[in-house]
Amino acid sequence: MGDPIISIVIPAYNRKDLLKECLDSLFDQTYPKEDYEIVVVDDGSTDGTEDMLKAMAAEHGNLRYFRQENGGMFPAWNKAASLAKGDILVMTDSDCVAGTNLLEAIVKCFKNHPDISACAWKTIPVFSGGIFSPVSEYLKSYYSALHSEDTVFPEPNPSMVFGSCSGAVKRDVFWSIGGFAKKFAKATGGADADLGFRILSSGNKVAYLAGAYIYHRQRNSLKELMTRHFKFGVIDTVNFKDNFKKWAVIFLPSGKCFCARNSPVTVSVYLSSFEIVGILVFISFFFPKIGGILLLAYFIKGYAFSKSNRNLSEYFSYKLYQLFILSASFAGHIVGSIKNRVICI
Repeated sequence: MGDPIISIVIPAYNRKDLLKECLDSLFDQTYPKEDYEIVVVDDGSTDGTEDMLKAMAAEHGNLRYFRQENGGMFPAWNKAASLAKGDILVMTDSDCVAGTNLLEAIVKCFKNHPDISACAWKTIPVFSGGIFSPVSEYLKSYYSALHSEDTVFPEPNPSMVFGSCSGAVKRDVFWSIGGFAKKFAKATGGADADLGFRILSSGNKVAYLAGAYIYHRQRNSLKELMTRHFKFGVIDTVNFKDNFKKWAVIFLPSGKCFCARNSPVTVSVYLSSFEIVGILVFISFFFPKIGGILLLAYFIKGYAFSKSNRNLSEYFSYKLYQLFILSASFAGHIVGSIKNRVICI
């Protein structure tokens, strides 16, 4: 059996310059150009995206684009998937840049694990400047040290994150579960995680891909960054409620999780860095010496764990970034838990 044909599906809305950068990275792949296509759905852009796509399609024979009235990001992804011809759908977003080996790594993953129906990979945020600019270099080294082999998830598991900008799924499996859910038609997030959970709950396996990443451009202010992650936190509670009914789920700081079926309620406890530091600060208030030692040990352990990256400024930049987004997400979990009647802390 030869290599599968790949269709990269991308929605686009008023991000002409970023989309060009994304497409240029996809044209510059180690995988043979005759074995993959790029399908872009222009979701009613008004910034000249259509003219740019027309010119690029004339230059690159494996690019196809379609235009529709503005209807939302996830419906545009469904539209692109319906127009795709490939055996495997690779999803990414217009503000992402792919490493040159991404498609080759995806095909290798499917070959090495013939029983999987989808795979996902890590997203690395990229900042153009400011205090978070070292984060991308830190995470690249961190992920390289952390994930040396693919990880296969055989059943629904909240620690498996399937991203719309960093996921690939067999086309027949995507449509067998209905694609991105219609309830997320106007949403800016959540449908991708929901898709991953539904892929697993329908009896399929998903692999985490080692050694390949997607770079996600971040241009938001700190306020916008936290607002977005607060909304993601609220959406998390919807996904846990819909996909983990009668499950007890406990997240541990190591990233491992314990799942037990037949619990009367849905419970998700996630000890983020923000919460761990908060607990240690609380301990320090009553027991200054013990709390101080524990805080110091926590940061030293975190720094030492990243074996391939000893850059102190990158480490603390990442920890600061993590503190902001996890605190926003935690707040979203609290609000979403109340709103959706599910315990998700």
